[in-house]
Amino acid sequence: FEDVLFLEESPKDLKPGQYWAGKSSLGKDVILDSVEKFQFSIGILGQAANGKGNVIYSMVHTLSETWIEKTGELPYRPIFLDAKGTDYIPLIKRYEKWGAKTLNPIFIDELREAVELLQVYKKEVDDYRRFLSQKEISVAHWFEIKEKYPELPLPPRPYLIIADETAQYLSPRSAVKITKDSNDEERELFERYQLEAKLSALLNSILQLFRSSGVVVFLANQASRETDLT
Repeated sequence: FEDVLFLEESPKDLKPGQYWAGKSSLGKDVILDSVEKFQFSIGILGQAANGKGNVIYSMVHTLSETWIEKTGELPYRPIFLDAKGTDYIPLIKRYEKWGAKTLNPIFIDELREAVELLQVYKKEVDDYRRFLSQKEISVAHWFEIKEKYPELPLPPRPYLIIADETAQYLSPRSAVKITKDSNDEERELFERYQLEAKLSALLNSILQLFRSSGVVVFLANQASRETDLT
C-alpha cells in the first residue's frame, strides 16, 4: 500500500452520487456509487491510527464536491456524529451553508439532539413513503421524483450521516434501574443508555429501510467484532 494519498489524486470524472475511498492494494481507484448502484452505506473498520478518518474525509469530500461541481447544489444535510468532535471541522465549515453540523454523542445534550434530529427525519421519510404509496407511485430512487413527477411536493432532503467512533456510544450496555432513591448521576446514566438505544434503533431503521430516500451512511469503528456494536 502507498504511504500517502492526496485528495488531488481522486478521479476527475465522478458522477453525482459517486465517491472515492482511495486506492486498493492493486492501485485501483475505489469508487462507490450511492445512486445508480445503491452503495449508500459503508462500514470503515480498523485499528487506531490506520486511516479511517482519512477515508471518511475523502468520501465526504468527493461525494459532496462532485454534486456541487455538476449541479451547483449539495442534496444532502451532512451530520457528523463524532465522539472526538474535532476531526472533520474543515468539512463542516465547507458545507455549513448546506446545513452541515457536528454532534458529539459523548455529551448527553448533544446525544439528545442527535436522537431528536433523526426522529424528525424518520417521521419525514415515513410520511413521504406513505404519501407515495397512497399515490401508487414507485421509483427506485427519490432523486428521480423531481424529474418524473414535477407536480409532486419534493421528498425530504436526505442526510449524509457520518457516525465515527461508534463503539463509544453504540456498544451494548448493562441494564440500569431507577428508583426513588437514585441519585442524579444514576438518573443521567439511565437517560444516556435510553438515548443510545434510541439512536441505535434509528440508525438501524435508516440502514434497513431508507435506501431509496437518498440517505448516505458511513459508520466507522476501531474494531470489527460483532459484539462491539448493538
